[in-house]
Amino acid sequence: MRCPSCGTDNAPGSRFCGGCGAKLAVSARLAPTQKITDDAGYPQPPAPPILPVTVPGLGSP
Repeated sequence: MRCPSCGTDNAPGSRFCGGCGAKLAVSARLAPTQKITDDAGYPQPPAPPILPVTVPGLGSP
């Protein structure tokens, strides 16, 4: 992984540059995502949409 600040080549997975100490971006390949499932192993349903709430007496005059 090449440092964007100084151009030093760093080992894959490095969090900081060995040349200048700058923080390096973490590659998505190194941190795979995992699907969230419930206890039975089934995917969670999508969250319900958030609907606007209207309150009588509030709003524009």
